[in-house]
Formats: sequence, structure tokens, C-alpha cells
Amino acid sequence: MSLLSLRKVTKRYGNVVAASHVDLDVAAGSRTAIVGPSGSGKTTLLRLIAGFETLDGGSISLDGELLADESNSVPAYRRGIGYVAQEGALFPHLTVAENIAFGLSGHAERHARVDALLDLVGLARTMADRRPHELSGGQQQRVALARALARRPRLMLLDEPFSALDTGLREDLRDLVAEVLSSAGVTTVFVTHDQSEALSFADQVALMRDGVIVQAGSPEDLYFRPRDAEAARFFGEAIVVAGAEAGALGLHIAPDAPAMLRPEQFVLSTGGADSPVSGRVLTRTFRGPTCRLLIETTGTPPFLQFKLDYPSATAPEVGAAIGLKVVGEPHPLTAPSPAATS
Repeated sequence: MSLLSLRKVTKRYGNVVAASHVDLDVAAGSRTAIVGPSGSGKTTLLRLIAGFETLDGGSISLDGELLADESNSVPAYRRGIGYVAQEGALFPHLTVAENIAFGLSGHAERHARVDALLDLVGLARTMADRRPHELSGGQQQRVALARALARRPRLMLLDEPFSALDTGLREDLRDLVAEVLSSAGVTTVFVTHDQSEALSFADQVALMRDGVIVQAGSPEDLYFRPRDAEAARFFGEAIVVAGAEAGALGLHIAPDAPAMLRPEQFVLSTGGADSPVSGRVLTRTFRGPTCRLLIETTGTPPFLQFKLDYPSATAPEVGAAIGLKVVGEPHPLTAPSPAATS
């Protein structure tokens, strides 16, 4: 059952169309990631859901209640929606406890709720009297999450809340937030430009481009079955081949229908024996546990170049002859990309 429903949602800033006829359903208790390049409209969409911006067309409903259309809009503070911004946006003059309890009534309720939320987000209760400037970036984001959860929202919106954090801390906090939101049973919509973050955090991923949702579905759908070549490359290394190029890999596809392979579909062997396709290593870039290899097929033209990651301990050297075998089928890229409507 959908908790959040967007129908034909449209927003313009002058001649710029930030969102165009967007349809999206978010199931109750699920996590949806909205991804896309800078300027694609993903943050605008989040602000429309929150009530920080007004619609130029379409409608937004939450749990069957109309929140907004082109002539009506429920104020943001009455929508029952929690919001965590990129920088946390804590009140600098308030303590951790005062930030979390902001908007709650009743002294006893406030105190008990603050303690419970500190426990939930993994912060010691002794931190309740600290000010935001006395906290690390990760701790500030935990407080911001606790504050957003304090009023028991029906929906949680996260606007790139981990982007300012170091990689290790970012991954740890992302896992914690996923656990906290699942424990609280809160439906979540999450905006990020980080593809791996979206794929690992969300049950549903919606890819935006030029104000339009190009494709929405499970993380597996968008990674293995992208709509078009641009969508394929957004989510990582993609080897897009046409008929003649596919033939160089021993594959057979229609000559006018491009298809996609992911690098992990290639099994590599040194020496090139007993492999349907031969190749050689053009470059080898050390990346710690893996090496990024630039591979070129050899033998019958056309010659195809692509990159793949290989365990560093056994990665072949530059110039080495290798054998290649494709596992699984290429995914056809036949769907036209939708265009924004002004």
C-alpha cells in the first residue's frame, strides 16, 4: 500500500522546469532513494513533498490525505513529515536535548522522549547538555535525526544527510540510520547523488533527469536493467555494445539494438587459453584490494575496450594476454528516454 503518492507533480522557476509531471508511489514502511545528477530536480521534489515549495501542477497525497495541489497546500508544520537537511541545521544556541525536544510539550514527556531518542540513535545520554559546536559531524547528524523523529512523523525526508562526512563515518552512519528508521517503522524518502548509497540504502530507487523520473524500481532493476545507456552509466561501469561490438565478445544481438553488460559479468583468465574471446591488458591502476584494468579485445576487429576491477593479489600485468568469457545475457537498451514537458 502506498503511503506517499505524487501525481503529475510540476514545478517551474521562471523558464526552468525543475519537476515535470512526476508520478511516484512510496510504499508504507519502505525507503525510496531519489538520485540524479546535479540540477536534475531531486532536491526540488523533496522540498515540494515537505511543503517548503508550492506546486505549479499535479498533487501530493500522504496516507490518502491531499497535502498539495495547484490551488491548496497544507503548511509544512502540519504535514507530519520529518526533514533532515545536509548540514543537520541544528539550533546553535540550544543544547542537544533542547534541539531534540524542540516542538514537544510537557516537561516529563520531553525528558523521557529525549532519553529514548538518544538511545535510539546511539548517543550517550550524558551528551544531552552539549551544544552543537561540541559535537562531531556524525554526532550532529544523529541529533538532527533524533529531532526529526521526536514528533513521530508519518514520513521522513533526508536531503543528502551524509555528504559532508568522511567515507568511513558516512557508511557507518548510513547503516545506523537505516536501522533506526526500520526500528521506528518510518517510511523514508532519501535524496543523494551517490549511486552506491542509493543502491544499498533503498528498497526503491527513482532516477531523475532534467526534472523527469526516467526510471523507478528496485535497486536491482536500475542496476541490471537500466532504461537507456545514460541510466546504465549513472549507476557504474557499463559496457554498451552494438551488433558488431557484441560479436567481438562472442555475443549475438540485433545490429540496431544496443545492449549493456556490467564488468562483473566477465570472467578473466590469464594466457587466453580455452576462452571464447582473447584480449590484453592496456593499463593497470592499483586501488588497494582491487586493480582497475583497461582491457582491449584482440583477434577479429572491431576491437573493444572496457574497464573492470580485479583482485590486486592476482591481477595481470600491463601487456598480459588474457581470456574473456561473458556470464549471463546482455541487457537490451531499447527504451527511449522521456523528455521534460514545459
